Amino acid sequence: MKILLVDDREDELYMSETLLKSGCHEVVCARNGIEALDRLREDRIDLIISDILMPKMDGYRLCRECKKDDRFKKLPFIFLSSSYLEKKDENFALSLGAERFIRRPVGPEEFIGIIEDVIKKQRDGVVRETEQWTVDELTYLTEYNERLLNKLEQKVQALENEITERRRSEEAIITAKNRIAADLDAMEKLHKIGLVYLSGGGLQEILEKVLDAAISITGADMGNIQLLDPHTAELKITVHRGFSKEWLDFWAGVSEGHGTWGTALRSRERIIVEDVAESPIFRGTPELEVQLKEGVRAVQSTPLLSRSGRLLGMVSTHYKSPCRPEEQGLLLLDTLAGETALIIETFAKEEGLRLFKALIDHSNDPVEVLDPETGKFLIVNEKAYTTLGYSREEILSMKVFDIDPLLEPSDFTKVMEELNRTGAMIWQGIHKRKDGTTFPVEVSLKIVVLDRSYLVAITRDITERKKAEEALRDSEEKFRTMALAAHDAIIMMGNEGEILFWNDAAEKIFGYSRPEVLGKNLHMFLVPPRYHDAHKKGFERFRMTGEGAAVGKILELAAIRKDGEEFPIELSVSAVMLKGRWHAIGVLRDITGRKKAEEEQERLQEQLRQSHKLEGIGQLAGGIAHDFNNILSAIIGFGGLAHLKLPADSPIQYYITEVLAAGNRGASLTQQILAFSRKQVLDIKTVDLNDVVAGIDKMLRRLMREDIRIKFILSDAPLTILADASQIDQILLNLATNARDAMPEGGDLIISTSMTDIAGDFISAHCYGTPGIYALLTVSDTGTGMDKATENRIFEPFFTTKESGKGTGLGLAVVYGIVKQHNGFIDVDSGPGRGTVFSVYLPLISGESGKIQADRAVPVQGGTETILLADDDENIKEYISEMLEHFGYKVISAENGDDAVDKFMKNRDAINLLVLDIIMPFKGGKEAYDEIFKISPDIKALFMSGHTGDVIAKKRIAEDGLDFIAKPFRPEDFLGRVREILDRK
Repeated sequence: MKILLVDDREDELYMSETLLKSGCHEVVCARNGIEALDRLREDRIDLIISDILMPKMDGYRLCRECKKDDRFKKLPFIFLSSSYLEKKDENFALSLGAERFIRRPVGPEEFIGIIEDVIKKQRDGVVRETEQWTVDELTYLTEYNERLLNKLEQKVQALENEITERRRSEEAIITAKNRIAADLDAMEKLHKIGLVYLSGGGLQEILEKVLDAAISITGADMGNIQLLDPHTAELKITVHRGFSKEWLDFWAGVSEGHGTWGTALRSRERIIVEDVAESPIFRGTPELEVQLKEGVRAVQSTPLLSRSGRLLGMVSTHYKSPCRPEEQGLLLLDTLAGETALIIETFAKEEGLRLFKALIDHSNDPVEVLDPETGKFLIVNEKAYTTLGYSREEILSMKVFDIDPLLEPSDFTKVMEELNRTGAMIWQGIHKRKDGTTFPVEVSLKIVVLDRSYLVAITRDITERKKAEEALRDSEEKFRTMALAAHDAIIMMGNEGEILFWNDAAEKIFGYSRPEVLGKNLHMFLVPPRYHDAHKKGFERFRMTGEGAAVGKILELAAIRKDGEEFPIELSVSAVMLKGRWHAIGVLRDITGRKKAEEEQERLQEQLRQSHKLEGIGQLAGGIAHDFNNILSAIIGFGGLAHLKLPADSPIQYYITEVLAAGNRGASLTQQILAFSRKQVLDIKTVDLNDVVAGIDKMLRRLMREDIRIKFILSDAPLTILADASQIDQILLNLATNARDAMPEGGDLIISTSMTDIAGDFISAHCYGTPGIYALLTVSDTGTGMDKATENRIFEPFFTTKESGKGTGLGLAVVYGIVKQHNGFIDVDSGPGRGTVFSVYLPLISGESGKIQADRAVPVQGGTETILLADDDENIKEYISEMLEHFGYKVISAENGDDAVDKFMKNRDAINLLVLDIIMPFKGGKEAYDEIFKISPDIKALFMSGHTGDVIAKKRIAEDGLDFIAKPFRPEDFLGRVREILDRK
């Protein structure tokens, strides 16, 4: 959804834009009504959200302009104001056509909820109608002007009344002429209806003509014809003139008692409502609002009655002014209604005959109607005579004895006597085709009495059924053979509970041979003793009814083998009636192996759920960390400026130092959160894992107590990986710190590296991983270990088992995030009293690794160069400008990318360095740099951002070899990067 956001205040605009983007909406911004109209003409907008108090053109005027323009008047418009807060402000806004009025301050959830509600109503077609803009410029005039306007309106009304009186006599003459013309027109329409009917026109076409005639006869503005649905007893609109879709949808089905139609439906008489607003038929009902909204003020409904008085439908005419149709028109309408009812009734009978003939002719079985006394064929369908090979004329000249060689006249008489007694029967025999061949048939016979008695016969060729019965007998033996050889146990139990069939698989599963069980009671052998009573009770019900808890279902139960071992089975039971008694056939499968597999699958599923949970927590943590970055940038930046500008011996320096220390701790915490959520910016290089581990040896030994022994076991072969070495250090520091805390009495910390191959077995067991060669970093300790519940939560952020104040709960969460961001995997194996082993898998690559360089502190140096600084955050831009100017640089500030390009063009010969925020409104820093680079390819640039790594990665800063510094940063770090880039050849 693309939303136009209009507001002249940058902070309010930024907050609203951020909320809307969090809801996955695309946002276009404007600072006033004039700019908003330009955006509307340039782009396709789905929704407008506007402030009211703005320069050039305010929100009220913008809404009025949009609703007056056909291109924009259907766009949903929402007012969002912190200045106009009174109820009359809201009423005025809504009268202009706005959908909603939101007062600031408003909570994020409430704000997004209102936006989503308006969007949903728009998609569902529930759009607020604005028939007239009740607010115009006159609203703002004084009370005196309003009184003057009222007097003017009274004068105009008096003049209109005088003109009306003069025209009244002239209109009477015109009305008479129009009445004569209308009557002639009505007679012509009645004549056309007859012509359509006589020419064979369809019912729909005739009803269209009838409705035109009814409207003409009664002088109506609108009209419709409803036909009665015999199944639902509701009137359904068949033809109509002059109504909106909303009105038609409301009256889609009318039952007795609703409106004029429903009243006429009940009374079978014409209903006339001269004024809908005053009629008791509509008073206090939803129908009244629907009629008035459509502009209907008067209605008449005339029933369409068959000759027997049965209601067939209704013809209704509607008028936009209160009135009563003239009696002459109503008399003509009665005649029209009577003729229409006759036509409808005739069409219904013809349709019934056509339907009956279609059913007979399209039957898949031969259908014959015979004389029950002589057996002569009277009516046959096409299937009947084509099946026998005759023509229709040939078969109609024959009797039933001609096609059934086994049927004698005396047999036919007996069949008819039985039919007269029972009314219907099924008879099997043989029919002979014209070519002399015969085939078995099953005939359904029924006596039907109309004006006389008829014998109706529906014949079915049962050749295939006979073959199937024969095949069934042949298959019984085959089934027995296959059942004996089946892999599942197949057991048949008789009506007394005895075993009648026992296949080879049953012998293998249960351990009993066939002679041991045949004729014995089943439950004594297969059912565990604790279930014997329940089995006996259930079996008594089965032997009487063929029903039981296990019949027709697939159940998992316990069974028992000959040696007494209990094991799980899957059981399916079918009830079979043999010789009038219920028998049961059971198919049993030993599911011991499957149960073990399901338990293993559940274990793997639990691992997968834990993985997904950590992923979800990571997404949340990343979002929180980004918000902290924005706050910390201002704290560290302005704190650093204060530190630089205050004298070194100032007593305030102590407080500034504490503020900066807190800010840096916050920045460190933010980086840990970003590490867990895998959104921090990495400095990825080719490194040897062995070098990284060896390089942190001294630092780890300083962290450990004297009672902890550290041992390094490094791979002889190089382990080249793509990694940020500082992040690998972080992994080792966090794991080593955890190991130290888990060994309060001392112990061994072993760090090792090796090469390993992840294959299918590993992936199946751990539910993660991609096949390939990996560097394996293992950190193990001999500490207290942990239980399973703790192990399942250790990677969750802020989860800790340490005392309050002794841990943030982020250490292992950070490790997890760093490993995942390096496309690796981490596994843990622990148990109470047996220590813990962390295994980190990092993908190996081919090629040589670079050497890891130690960071060197560089003194802060200033300069005299000119720097173009672009950032949309005024606070950050202010402290960076002051910091640069404090160290001698000249600074040109820009609000965004567009402004940066414009100011570079004006000062291109003076600017030595671009400092650009990556993400800015209208045009970002990377886009601005690309545009400037085309003009000045040797320009130097430093990019900065407080956004997460995945956002920055999309701008391809690292891929293009450009310099970058992450917010928040210390002043000395920023100044050092600036000096380094300016001095670079």
